[in-house]
Amino acid sequence: MGSKYIVIEETENNFLDASRIVGVIAFNSSPARKLKKNASLAGKLIDATQGSRTKSLIITDSDHVWLTGFDRDSLMAKLK
Repeated sequence: MGSKYIVIEETENNFLDASRIVGVIAFNSSPARKLKKNASLAGKLIDATQGSRTKSLIITDSDHVWLTGFDRDSLMAKLK
């Protein structure tokens, strides 16, 4: 049985196993920025924005935090 993968950057070169995603949150809040800072300090921040503005964060089961240029609603639609 194959895993479902989602594209997490506009150039479609990065993929993430959807079964490892714990949460998707919008980046426009103070707690999201704090989560980004803590992940960076722990060495678990992955920037997949390709230089575009960060719109949402993906949290995985390994406590990695992915920065993406997709908005939360777009990512949730990809996960369905």
